[in-house]
Amino acid sequence: MPTADFSPDAFLESLRAVLPPGALLAGGDIPERHHQDWSGAGPVVPLAVVRPGSTEQIAAVLRLCNAHGVPVVPHGGLTGLAGAAQPIAGGIVLSLSRFNRIEAIDPAASTVTVQAGVRRGGGKRIVVGKSARIRQVVGFHAVVTDDQLRIAAQ
Repeated sequence: MPTADFSPDAFLESLRAVLPPGALLAGGDIPERHHQDWSGAGPVVPLAVVRPGSTEQIAAVLRLCNAHGVPVVPHGGLTGLAGAAQPIAGGIVLSLSRFNRIEAIDPAASTVTVQAGVRRGGGKRIVVGKSARIRQVVGFHAVVTDDQLRIAAQ
């Protein structure tokens, strides 16, 4: 719950001070996809959506939210069905969409390490060596063939 002296406008200004231009969305600028997850719960418009580009920016946002008692709901690929990404009225959505890189590929272990904002069907391709395997990778369908890895929706 927000602190007793909480001012939404002052809080939004504090967020703007720690984020780059365009990384804070509020009011009518919040896209509808950030109003709910796939759980079937009704839409909720959060106070703001923040789209940090670094872990330092995430830490600064979380420090502000903690100091003011503002709830935070992280949004990664928005593929969950359990309600964990359902926005909270008066809270913020922490969009991880800018964390969309493939960090490591280990063909021998058939693993791919991706950042939280990598979305299914992103069409990312990486050269990994000669092989032809199909693996399920945490909600992704990863196909390695002709020296390339393609990550696609299941």
